[in-house]
Amino acid sequence: MEMTMQILILGAGYAGLVCALQTRKYLTKKEATITLVNKHDYHQLITLLHESVVGARSDQSLRIPLGRVLRDKDVTIRKGTVARIEPDNKRVLLGDGEELSYDQLVVALGSETEYFGIPGLKEYAFTLKSLNQARLLRRHLKSCFARYPRERRPELLRFVVGGAGFSGVELVGEFADALPELASEGGVPLKLVEIYNVEAAPGILPGFDPDLVAVAEKSLKQRGVRFLTGVPICKGGPRSGSFKDRGCDRR
Repeated sequence: MEMTMQILILGAGYAGLVCALQTRKYLTKKEATITLVNKHDYHQLITLLHESVVGARSDQSLRIPLGRVLRDKDVTIRKGTVARIEPDNKRVLLGDGEELSYDQLVVALGSETEYFGIPGLKEYAFTLKSLNQARLLRRHLKSCFARYPRERRPELLRFVVGGAGFSGVELVGEFADALPELASEGGVPLKLVEIYNVEAAPGILPGFDPDLVAVAEKSLKQRGVRFLTGVPICKGGPRSGSFKDRGCDRR
């Protein structure tokens, strides 16, 4: 009698979720069991997190319940974190002590932010890879405007986004759109707000059509975004950072 294959997928991001759905298209329940492990019971639309940062989208709208996506797909959902993978024993140990065996394992646990060895970034910079991180950044943004009338520190109104790839440019675009309202609510003159997008490469949006890049850059500059290209960040701190511009340190 042919044994049913056990397929274990770790992570319900885009890769893990699509893997589960596509695998079930080609393998019946009798041919394979599919178990999907994720630390949340929902899938996060991480490509839209920049909208959540400024409140353009609710956090709830970026959570897609796994039970809804996988309804009637014969996929078992396990909520938990991965503590250890034992390939020799073909099993995975979860944080709560549960052990899951497998014949085929798919590891799709996401990615980690690359800090490129820059001192201080991991300790002091915000990252944007989850709804929780978007919520923290949103809270910080609003706090800066609320605190400025009392503290009068210019750095409270200076926002720096490192990296001018697709995600970085999307984020400064959302900042630019939201800042007039945030400034008005906080009683802060908009002219005092500074938005910087720092990029070590010679230009923004590498790999995109040059004409589209030019349009995006012009539009964002008109909304107050300041691009610093060819400028690598070299240090981050609790209240400041530094970067190199043409061989000179700037803060």
